[in-house]
Amino acid sequence: MIRKRESFFSLPALMLMGALIALALYLLFPRQSVFENPDYLNRPDGLSIAYLEVLLRADSDNQVLRLNLASALGANGQLDRAAATLKPLLTEDPVMEQALEAYLELQAQRMFAAPEGPARQARQDELFIAAQTLLRQPYEPERTLELLDPLDRWLSQSRYLALLQIAQNRMVTPDQRMQLAREIARLEEAQSRPGTAAATLRPLLDTIRPAQRTEFINNLIRLELASGDVGGALALFKQRQPARNMTEQALTEGIRLARLAGSTSDELSWIRQRADANPGNLTYQRELLAAQLAAGRPLAALTAIRRMQNNPANLTPTNRRTIAEVLEWNDRPGEALPVWVSLYRDTGSQQAFQRSTDLARGLFQWDTLLALLNEAASRQRLQPDGYIELADALVRAGRFQDADAGSVSSSGLGAVERTASYVIHQPPRLSRGHRSAGKPAVAV
Repeated sequence: MIRKRESFFSLPALMLMGALIALALYLLFPRQSVFENPDYLNRPDGLSIAYLEVLLRADSDNQVLRLNLASALGANGQLDRAAATLKPLLTEDPVMEQALEAYLELQAQRMFAAPEGPARQARQDELFIAAQTLLRQPYEPERTLELLDPLDRWLSQSRYLALLQIAQNRMVTPDQRMQLAREIARLEEAQSRPGTAAATLRPLLDTIRPAQRTEFINNLIRLELASGDVGGALALFKQRQPARNMTEQALTEGIRLARLAGSTSDELSWIRQRADANPGNLTYQRELLAAQLAAGRPLAALTAIRRMQNNPANLTPTNRRTIAEVLEWNDRPGEALPVWVSLYRDTGSQQAFQRSTDLARGLFQWDTLLALLNEAASRQRLQPDGYIELADALVRAGRFQDADAGSVSSSGLGAVERTASYVIHQPPRLSRGHRSAGKPAVAV
């Protein structure tokens, strides 16, 4: 008699258990679509990485899986394996943007993880080659610039600059070209090449927006000055400013640039504009006077003279002497005389005394001459010839009684006139005034 074998589970029970296990695995273990979600792999574990590798072997052309596996390996610190996983994607044409971005970041991590020396330099070379791949891709210019941006921190300045210069031809809009040119100029200036930086920016001057034009030109002027091209800086300033109605600040800047560039015509024009706009500013009038005289234009200098004379309390002795000289140069001895006389009385200047007496004599102003000589004698600075000249002035002034020695003591005349009277009563001789024929010449 054959005995039936006992079974713990019937076939329906086994089938039910299998279905339950499959359902549990389906619900609890992630599917392939989960691994294609980058957020799931922020903190990948070994099991997730292994499962991703299995999935990728089954579907080696799946770019998203390959990208996520590389990201998981990189987050797990396996940088070399991550780079090797991504490398096949770089052979695509075009390369997927996310893949190239991830590869550049991995190469940078590998470079900084390498020790200083040849090993790190080799990694940097690899990163530079990968960056050149970026410039061959048909990405949007904004995206290209976005991917290039972190390379400023990863590569040497010269290599980063080389990449930007290559990218210039990829820019389409004026804003894109401006953005890239500014960055290139910044690097060139950092390399102590301000002239090259100015040359990079200068072609964009005609495309700059009006609201940005002044700031752009100011930066160009700064670069031109730093490179020693003051002529270029002056030309840029003239493009920035109108010919007339400039502000005081702009005029001051223009005058400085014109001086640096040696442009006397521009300097004089702007000095005159600034002085005309500020007639009460004595400093600006002095500057205008000096500029007009330096240009050999004494007649034009009279404008500054008149303005300075309106502010006599703040004139220095040098200012007053210059005013008197300019008046003489313009054949205005009658106006120059009181300036010289005032200067002599305030300072005792020998030049002022000589010019005052010469002009007074030439203009036949004997009373003024007598007053000057008398004042010089009171200062004990009158030379013997001065007393002879005083006697001559007394005679020419018709004060013959003052020349009488007897009346001198009772007329209250000063010591100078008594001395002059004594000189007149000496044996006859021609005084210096009599020896001069005709009207004395006026010094100019």
